[in-house]
Amino acid sequence: MTAYQFLEKKELDEHLSEPEFSKLILEFRNSFLSERNFYQRLKIHRNPNELINEMLQEAYETISRIQCREEMRDVEIKEEKTIGGYVNSRITEIWKADKRLKSLYNATIAYCKLAEKSFTIIGAHVAEFRGVGKVIRYLQKLSFSYSRLPVSTNPLNKEKKSRTRIPKEAKIRAMLQKEINSICPFCTSHEVGHFQIHHIDENPSNHEFYNLFLVCPTCHSKINKGDIKMEEVLEKKKSVLEIKDRKVTKSKTYEINANIANVISGGKNIINIKESKRTKAEYPQECIGADPIKANYVSYLIDKYEKYKEWELKDQMKWGLFRKQLKNKYKVGGSRKVNHIPMVKFQELVEFIQEKIDGSKLGKITSKKHGNYELFSDYEANQKKSRKHINKNVINIDKL
Repeated sequence: MTAYQFLEKKELDEHLSEPEFSKLILEFRNSFLSERNFYQRLKIHRNPNELINEMLQEAYETISRIQCREEMRDVEIKEEKTIGGYVNSRITEIWKADKRLKSLYNATIAYCKLAEKSFTIIGAHVAEFRGVGKVIRYLQKLSFSYSRLPVSTNPLNKEKKSRTRIPKEAKIRAMLQKEINSICPFCTSHEVGHFQIHHIDENPSNHEFYNLFLVCPTCHSKINKGDIKMEEVLEKKKSVLEIKDRKVTKSKTYEINANIANVISGGKNIINIKESKRTKAEYPQECIGADPIKANYVSYLIDKYEKYKEWELKDQMKWGLFRKQLKNKYKVGGSRKVNHIPMVKFQELVEFIQEKIDGSKLGKITSKKHGNYELFSDYEANQKKSRKHINKNVINIDKL
């Protein structure tokens, strides 16, 4: 909305009251932001400060155009010379000179009486000028506040999904690299040292293997921008998983010189024998590792405890020590892992790790305000929801 649009609906002879004038300033302020979908864009923008600076530039240009309007020009003739000025500057001078004028409304009325101009017309343009000025001050304050706040407490990041470190990232990265044969599945780039891990469902805290895909930086950028659709990513991931899940077939070649019935006589006879075998389950059914969600939840709690201890011990932190302690506690020896702990001990194990987290120094600080970890019921629901989302997209691809 502009002052011209307001005046088209307003009778010029109708006097603009002070409450209407104040309300009009707010309407101009809000319309400037709403017409540009500022709040909606701010929620989804990757770099909010960039958007704020862009809006500030627009606001400066708008306020400059308002000031250059014919209605906002103040012309005086002194000693047969025409002197140009601006209405807002003259109003400011009047306001400063007369201490009885306690508001912009009264100062504008005083100017219109001196200049013999219509207060309704001048008042509308002054209100728009003032409204855009409020936009500029609001954006400047927002930009300053955003730059000083930490990411975790920034109000602009409340709806952003939290990014957490991928557990055993080096191992997962190696598995993902092997999955794609060290070649980007979209552009066949071989610079695997620069490849990045992409979360397919765009949830940076979902580190399930089926949700991770290793791609080159260029294709990763295209995926984030939407140039490469999620359906294409899902289709590629599905294809590499299908190749990985096929039974492993080995072929052996034997050279035979002996005389064998039904074999062509002559020199060497070559026979190809195919041997097939399927991969065995890594964990027995009675172990925690047989249930991926429970196994992942235990790893999630262990990683959380180790992070809290790292904050407490700094450089003296000994990684892997807690896992050894758990193995000793539950009598898991040899080369076996924590996931070999019996399934019946799952609840006891979870409660033990949670107590260790809550008992740490950082756990005591954060537990009252934020909580230290997700409960298993919430974690399980989120994992099932993420898997359902992936499966739904895979099903849709199959129908194409």
